[in-house]
Amino acid sequence: MRKKKYQDNKTNITNTMGTRKKEDIVQPEEYPDCGLDKLDDCDTLIASLWYGLNYGSILSAYALYKVVEKLGRKPVLLNKPKELWTTHYDNPDGIAGKLIHRYCNVAKREIEDKELKKCDMFLAGPDVLWNYDLCGKETGDFFFGGCVAPEITKISCASSFGKVQGNSAEQVELLKVGKQLSSFQGVSVRNGYDAGVCQRQFQCEAEIILDPVFLCEMSAYEELIKNAHFDAKEPYIFTYIEHGNEQIKKYIEAGMQIKNLESRNYIDINRFPESSKELGLDVTFHVMADDWLCSIWNSDYVVTDSYYGVCFAILFHKPFSVLVPSDFKRKNEFRELLSWFELEERMVPCDEKTDLRDYFYLYRKEIRYARADRKLQKLQDESMRWLEEHIAK
Repeated sequence: MRKKKYQDNKTNITNTMGTRKKEDIVQPEEYPDCGLDKLDDCDTLIASLWYGLNYGSILSAYALYKVVEKLGRKPVLLNKPKELWTTHYDNPDGIAGKLIHRYCNVAKREIEDKELKKCDMFLAGPDVLWNYDLCGKETGDFFFGGCVAPEITKISCASSFGKVQGNSAEQVELLKVGKQLSSFQGVSVRNGYDAGVCQRQFQCEAEIILDPVFLCEMSAYEELIKNAHFDAKEPYIFTYIEHGNEQIKKYIEAGMQIKNLESRNYIDINRFPESSKELGLDVTFHVMADDWLCSIWNSDYVVTDSYYGVCFAILFHKPFSVLVPSDFKRKNEFRELLSWFELEERMVPCDEKTDLRDYFYLYRKEIRYARADRKLQKLQDESMRWLEEHIAK
């Protein structure tokens, strides 16, 4: 395939969170000293899935950490409960650990660590940490604050139950969760489905706020990007596909022809062999989270079936397509997210009945982000007001 000549100053990143040209992001020879606090100075415990070997989980935890810092607190990320998953996720030098330990305070395994005695707040973070099948079976009510003393203030920040409808928790577990949620001083979730679960199953009123990746200052992402090891010399389509199929492959290949570009393909780290086979394209082997983020930043177009892939495409002002199979249980979550910015048009159904040619025009259609930015600013203001009311010192 003939490649277009690469113009290094082609893409400017401009949105309500900041304005930068990608050539302003200079890679240093080594990582900087981030000046982390001592753990005994920390006052806010954050439970998240930063160790989950998922780019969205890593970066959403990082984003919340930075937002909490901005609100005047000194956060510390709780480590993986020993009962959760396997020791494969414990590596501090792995894809998740290397970034998080570089930029964030991380607690030791024991929640009772004496260094954390000054902590007076527990935050349940973003992502699907309230999904029973994914986390709750092994950790009980850990992510609902069951791991901390009753007198500690408990808040949730854009937490989610994930894609399993209602979860498969037994009644006794639901009672435990309901008891814990009733002790929260503030509950926020990231979409209407999660708010409905809180109301129906736990009689708990929940506020819908933006995921922290939308609330983190752009400078925090630039810090990651400037430290990334990025080697692309030609323009490209960025793809991040967690659940591929033949239709998704065809849509990506069509985009390569229409835009006359190669693609850089990323897949689910946790299911690498399966995801690679499902997609059927050459894929990029495991990269660090900052490299993944930098790859979106420098791309010409984004194709994804990932919630966080969409979030960062919007943040970085990229034209994009969201590929959603008809049996994909999270398609309503995508529809709600896109509706906030009036970008529902970018959603492409990728089941066998879909004539993909009806959606090829998206590769040629730019997104006028001025309107989306105005809506984003309003949502950011509302979300930050809620967080300031419940978290700020």
